[in-house]
Amino acid sequence: MEALRKYLQEMPQLATKLLERLGEVMEEDKSFDYNNAEEMRLAYKEAQQVALERINEAKVPYYALTYPQTFFKCPTCALEIRGAYYEISNPITMNRGMFRVRSMHEFLDHGQPVYTEPIINMSDTLMGDDEHHLDVKKLAKILDGLPIPDDVMADLQAGKA
Repeated sequence: MEALRKYLQEMPQLATKLLERLGEVMEEDKSFDYNNAEEMRLAYKEAQQVALERINEAKVPYYALTYPQTFFKCPTCALEIRGAYYEISNPITMNRGMFRVRSMHEFLDHGQPVYTEPIINMSDTLMGDDEHHLDVKKLAKILDGLPIPDDVMADLQAGKA
C-alpha cells in the first residue's frame, strides 16, 4: 500500500490551488482592490475556474476539506488536524467520495489503513472501541478513469480483496 500512500500524498488540495491563483491575480493586477467585495467575488470565481482547469489538465485527483473549523489531535503524533472529511474528487469522471480526516491522516502520515477509536458516552464512560478502515474499494471507484501508475493500481487491487 506504500505506492498508493505516496500517490495520495501528492494529491493537491483545492483550497491551496485557489489561494495560489488568487495570489497570481493580485500580482498580475497591481490596481486590484482586495477591500472591494465585488472585485474579490469576481477574483475568487475566476480563481476557482482556473484552479479546476489546471487540476483537470493534470489529470490527478484532488481533495477539499469539509468543516475546516473542526480539529482533532492525533494520539500517535500529537499533531492537530483540521477538518472532518476529505472529499476526494476525480476531475475526469467527476466521481467523488468522503473519507474521515482521521482515517486519511493515519494512512498518509503513519501508513496505517486502520485505526481504533474509543466509544465514550456523555458521562465519560468507555463503552467500547470502534475500528475504522480506509475504504480502498470506494477509493478505487473514485480514482477509476485516471491515468494511475501500475504500482498504485496494484495496491488498489490488493486493498479491495
